[in-house]
Amino acid sequence: MSKTLLLGLGAGASAFAAVTASAATLGTITSHNLGAATSVVAPCDTDGVDLSYSTAYDGALNGGVYEVVTAVVGSLNAACNGQAIKITLSNDGGAAQGSATGTVAAGAATLTLSADTPVAAVTRAVIVISGAVGS
Repeated sequence: MSKTLLLGLGAGASAFAAVTASAATLGTITSHNLGAATSVVAPCDTDGVDLSYSTAYDGALNGGVYEVVTAVVGSLNAACNGQAIKITLSNDGGAAQGSATGTVAAGAATLTLSADTPVAAVTRAVIVISGAVGS
């Protein structure tokens, strides 16, 4: 083997060892660390939810259209109570049209949309329930 090839292989092995050692130290995350970790999270609701909307006519939006004002997520299991909830409404292309956040209470959440969200543009809803508020 040539000297250049041996030096290249040695440098590559050293770089691989450094990256592997760095990745091995990530583990548990605290507020004073930067890193990555994974864990299994049990869902608080496994049987689906109900979703409904309230709408209002907005004469100033696009020459006058109906828009989604609130989204009501219901039929949530009691285990979800007190947890943060977020909804994002999007169009066929997946572009977000509006979103809202809140807290689940008594098995439901009424979420007020943050932006003008034309009803005709909404074809999808993504709902995330993410643990206790403030955690």
